[in-house]
Amino acid sequence: MATTPMVKSFTVGSLDAKGISYDSQKDAATLASRTNNQLETFTGLKTALTASTDNLMLSLSSLTGEFTNARETALSGDIVVVGQDQLASNELINKLFFCKKSTA
Repeated sequence: MATTPMVKSFTVGSLDAKGISYDSQKDAATLASRTNNQLETFTGLKTALTASTDNLMLSLSSLTGEFTNARETALSGDIVVVGQDQLASNELINKLFFCKKSTA
């Protein structure tokens, strides 16, 4: 028997975000907030789905301003890579930022 996919949207505080990565083992989504210029990790997606809530709990964030003009993220284990696109405010420099996730 085939199952019908479920589509659900969630509200987060960032007005502009790029690059989302999902960790199914930790049930956590990490995105690059272009509003706050930081990585933001939200947990409890499965719980929010079953409870029919539309907002997620921000569980972890990086320091603000480590990158500007983020375009994409990639996740491998506890490493998140953020791609920064050149912009006048970041001296027209394309960069890759490697961040290690930590709860400490």
